[in-house]
Amino acid sequence: MFEEIEKLVADGQYEKALTVAKRRSIDLLKENNRASAATALARAAELLCVLNNPAKARGFAQESLELATRANDRLAAAYAHAAAALSHLRLGDIEKAESELDAALDPSTPVKDSAPAAFIRLIGAEISLAKEDVAEAIAFARDALGIGTALQDPIVKIRALLIKAVAEERNENLAGALELLREAEAQLQKSPNGDLAWQVKGAIANVLFKSKQDESAAQCRKEASTLIEGIAAQLSTESRDRFLKNPAVATALGAEASGSGIFRAPVQVRSQTARSRKDETSFMGLRPVLEVIKKINSELNLRRLITTILDTMIEFCNAERGTIVVFDDDKFKIELSRNRDKTDLKREDMGISRGVLKLVRDKGRKIVAENAQQDPELRLIDSVQEQQLLSILCLPLRVKLRLVGAIYLDNPRVTGAFGPREIEIAEILTDHAAVAIDNALLHIKSIHEALTNLYNHAHFEKRLENEVARCRRHNRPCSVLMLDIDNFKHVNDTFGHDTGNEVLRAVSRIIASTVRNVDLVARIQERDAAPVIARYGGDEFEIVLPETTVEGAQKVSERILQSVRDARFQHDGHEVSVTISIGSATFPDDAPDPRAVMLRADEALYAAKRQGKNRHIAYAPMPK
Repeated sequence: MFEEIEKLVADGQYEKALTVAKRRSIDLLKENNRASAATALARAAELLCVLNNPAKARGFAQESLELATRANDRLAAAYAHAAAALSHLRLGDIEKAESELDAALDPSTPVKDSAPAAFIRLIGAEISLAKEDVAEAIAFARDALGIGTALQDPIVKIRALLIKAVAEERNENLAGALELLREAEAQLQKSPNGDLAWQVKGAIANVLFKSKQDESAAQCRKEASTLIEGIAAQLSTESRDRFLKNPAVATALGAEASGSGIFRAPVQVRSQTARSRKDETSFMGLRPVLEVIKKINSELNLRRLITTILDTMIEFCNAERGTIVVFDDDKFKIELSRNRDKTDLKREDMGISRGVLKLVRDKGRKIVAENAQQDPELRLIDSVQEQQLLSILCLPLRVKLRLVGAIYLDNPRVTGAFGPREIEIAEILTDHAAVAIDNALLHIKSIHEALTNLYNHAHFEKRLENEVARCRRHNRPCSVLMLDIDNFKHVNDTFGHDTGNEVLRAVSRIIASTVRNVDLVARIQERDAAPVIARYGGDEFEIVLPETTVEGAQKVSERILQSVRDARFQHDGHEVSVTISIGSATFPDDAPDPRAVMLRADEALYAAKRQGKNRHIAYAPMPK
């Protein structure tokens, strides 16, 4: 029905394809074929996103959804929801994009092994990448690839290979990413497609650049540019300008793309002395930094936060390497060390001078060196001479006026790498970084309970909701364990509450170490699905085991039980006997939603108590 549209898209004629899609939707509506008209509008919305007009795409997606709803066509509605998710993603509203994605993935919608099903999962992968959830992005892309293979649809397969490759690149698996892209390239030779050719070529170039294969990368970049220029030439002036500002196009061309690119611009090689131009410190010159500051101030995951801070400072401050260091009395704890290629560095590759860090710690001020080997303050430091350090910029990191560490940047290639502009940007980012890190630490404190340092129940409930939603999307199981220390009141009454608290801390450590290190034979190893462990309150604990079957929950429970039995608890030389009881339930086998699966696990826990304690019971419905 839409062969003409797809042929135009394959030829890279996006604007003409959009016109045909809009006209086709009107014709179908005149024929009272609302479901097909809805599909045509959703396809138009998708094309508008390619042409970098997501606001208009959102309107088309909404119209598509209204038509599909009136036609009572779930498949068309799912496609409309996916198009809406894509438009919200392009507009930067990830929360709304996720909501639309979940609607598209409604289990009652018959989308299995269909082109819309693949499209929905590819959008899911893009949303996951935007959230920096690479594991889920790979799972979505794998699902889409399976659908494309089942349908023998080369276009679906190429799209799935492409986005899976981007996800693998984000996961620092460059060899795997390149292998996937070469497979996509081979598919394109059999089934030429102008829409996908420039994307694949650009992605290959990006991975090759990051792999230091500059000559091959430059050739791929040139080929991608030629393909993009050919498509742009067919567009009207307004559409061409929009298209060339599409982040995917910018990334394929090697331009900056707000964190979505694989490749980053090479280090700016400055002259022997630092220069300062009036326009370099203008608002427009700092605009990309301001965009990053927004991201920094909204990020609460500490690891992602410090990675964003460090990568941004390296990129905008003309550095080759960077390290975030925390001061611990006379010791320096390295939290993160990265280079310009966003690769974590080993200690021998960091280029850090402990003498410089000591100066920052003792004097509480920044250190700037155009050539450290000749700097009067630094040249006598052994590590400076041994490592032949040149440009150094080291700034104190303060949280509420308290000196807690430093951000260390260097450029071993040139002298005078850090001029007034770079220092100003570094200071701005460091000030915001300190506030953001403090907020992140407060957030960490708010979601953990003080005694055991496990998650608190409120955070556990949120994580359980997220994990069940994720498992629902991918048709995976998810198990919950509820645990209770047997006869804990007797421990408190006999040995005192201090001993009771020590038992709680010890049991929490045993549970955490057992669950996190266990070989989960029955877990479906599709992604890195880490357990979530929390203290429910009193002497009860709770665990989420993502992508874990009933059998997997049984194995984990038995290992926890055995680990607690094997532990030795002491009070004043006397042994304190401790055992636990465990109940488990599994989504979706035992319950359809997060609240119900917790209740079922709790019921199973009380069954374990009634049957003698010191055991695990899986949920089973009461006989009628």
